Amino acid sequence: QMENPEEKRLFFAALEELKGQGLIDYSWVKFEKYNLVDKIWLIPREEAIRACYRRLGSAPAKEKADSLRGLIQKYRALLNPQTPLYGFLADCEADLLKKQQIRTFFTDDMSFNEDLLRCLAFMEQNQGEQLERLMSSALYGDSKYFEHRIKPKALSVLRALKKRELTGGDGERMPEDDALLLEKGIVRWPEILEFTGRLAVKLGAGEMAAPVIDYSNQIYGAYINAETVKHTASVAADGVRRVIFIENKANYVWYVSQGPARDELVIFHGGFYSPIKGRWFRLVYEGCRRQPHTVQFFHWGDIDAGGFRMFCRLKEQIVPELMPYRMDLDTLRQYRKQAMAITSETYLKTLEMVKGLKARLFVPAHAPVGEDMGELAQYNIDKVHEIAGEILKLCREPICFEVILKGLFARYGLAMSFEQYALVGSTVRSYLSWLKDEGRLQVRFEDYMLLWEQAQ
Repeated sequence: QMENPEEKRLFFAALEELKGQGLIDYSWVKFEKYNLVDKIWLIPREEAIRACYRRLGSAPAKEKADSLRGLIQKYRALLNPQTPLYGFLADCEADLLKKQQIRTFFTDDMSFNEDLLRCLAFMEQNQGEQLERLMSSALYGDSKYFEHRIKPKALSVLRALKKRELTGGDGERMPEDDALLLEKGIVRWPEILEFTGRLAVKLGAGEMAAPVIDYSNQIYGAYINAETVKHTASVAADGVRRVIFIENKANYVWYVSQGPARDELVIFHGGFYSPIKGRWFRLVYEGCRRQPHTVQFFHWGDIDAGGFRMFCRLKEQIVPELMPYRMDLDTLRQYRKQAMAITSETYLKTLEMVKGLKARLFVPAHAPVGEDMGELAQYNIDKVHEIAGEILKLCREPICFEVILKGLFARYGLAMSFEQYALVGSTVRSYLSWLKDEGRLQVRFEDYMLLWEQAQ
């Protein structure tokens, strides 16, 4: 109700104006004509609805969806159909056509959407290293526009793309934001690549620096920056007979501290390599292949789906002779107390896929050389089901988390410490959540405690 007569007069005048334009209609409360409005409704005609949106400075959801589909088609046409982004955008386009409205990843602002698509297309096609602010200046004429406006949405798309790639689902950890951008060659600062061994880098013609940089005497670890890699013409690996790529930084540092053999080249691999790191790996591989003798190539990664995926990527894209190192069943058994079990149905499916992976040789740490990863993958699968079974046994009667943890420590002979409590406790919580989602456990509250028990 409006107490101010002038406000009421203006309100009624606006209603009459909109009705006269054919946009709305309204009715009065019985016996209160020109005093109290009962209902107001839009005229359900397409031209009337469009006129309403125009008055609001907006557009119908279908029009916005159609406009976005046009933008997506424009930028998708710039991409290789084999790229993950191409397939992702095709799915977005199909969703827009079906739902007739904009949902996740994009906004109602078409100018912003085009800026986002321009960035995504650039990253997908990028083959080098780009500093964030230089990329932002090149794309938008503003060095901070990407960071302040585009980056959050771009990362949401990169996470969606990575989630599609990580068939292990929540069994594989999503990389940090910087790592996702690094895969696309987008960095805050130039990337530094680490290695140890007998390498000499020959720079391209006309370089100001010395034509050859010799790293062979840097036995405690060497570094090369991305800009030098860009200007590298070739790499010499004289005397190198064995190359090992190491995924984990701690393992790399430890391995170098042990004093690698003189004919050994050790390379820090890290996570999924960036375009510039991929160029460096190819240069090293080509240099080793020019040796008159055979060079062996190994990859030491984590014994999980991510580690296997990195091994497969390096083998398929750069080093076809690549062999796994310390990624075998005996190594997993040796360190099983430090291992973290991963509990998701999709991760188990990934392990089933890993069983089919083939390589010329698998080089274990404490077992004979083999040709099959099936036994290792099956061991992981069996261990997941075994631990799940132990938890279900403990939960025959309703018990709390601490009692479950105590029972598992006793069952597997683990020593309790702050570190083990945090590490194993996190894993057990994952198991409990998984088993509840599977319908094999249920929960209830009693005496102010959350209790777990087998589902009825």
